[in-house]
Amino acid sequence: MPIYTTRPPVARIHGKLTSSNSTAAVVVTDSPTTAPTMRRHCETVKQPSAVQTATRVRIGANAKAYHALSHNDALAWRIAAEHINRTNSLGAQYTFTGISLFQQVNYYRQLAGYAISPTPPADFSLPQPIASIYFLTYEFTELHLRARQAGNGSNAIGLLRCTPSSTNQARIPTRSELRIITTDPSTSMYSSGGPDYEWFLPIQTVRITPNEYLRFEITMMTIDFLPRPAQMFPLMQIVPL
Repeated sequence: MPIYTTRPPVARIHGKLTSSNSTAAVVVTDSPTTAPTMRRHCETVKQPSAVQTATRVRIGANAKAYHALSHNDALAWRIAAEHINRTNSLGAQYTFTGISLFQQVNYYRQLAGYAISPTPPADFSLPQPIASIYFLTYEFTELHLRARQAGNGSNAIGLLRCTPSSTNQARIPTRSELRIITTDPSTSMYSSGGPDYEWFLPIQTVRITPNEYLRFEITMMTIDFLPRPAQMFPLMQIVPL
């Protein structure tokens, strides 16, 4: 590893040490005549959480499954991806690739407890977005949330995520700050039927207290788990009955 210094390039690396707390260090000397010194150059490496590990396992399993597809099945995903347009955070339009569509559909299938699908969704008409969250109550050990689709709605699936906050802060969290409510996602996170959707969440799972605030994110999907872009809603206060 090169060492950059304002002095002439006469430094020599004598060795590399790793302490018990995983902090690496390099033993260097600035000239052949001075005694070696030790300089730390990185912080302790944090281990991934259980949720992060589970997510990586799902993504890895999906990637292996995609590369194991037959030529015709992989071609079907690539053709299907050409029909789906998205807009990124900068406003630019883009289309999926076959593997990105395969990853997205099957990631949500796995979260819901379904097997990986080797074939793409049959219906590419995305469901209507959620128009409003209109009922939020906290009673004893349960959080009850209702949301309604725009228009007439459709027979779709709604996936719920949230982030708790102790204050009514104005800042909107980034996507990475929105945490999945359960540490091991299950079908209890999903609601279907439309145009009205309901979630009943155990308080010990959500880990909130009365008068706290929650930031909700809802992803609407077809029954084949083709998701539309997720929607983030303003902070809502948890008011006990």
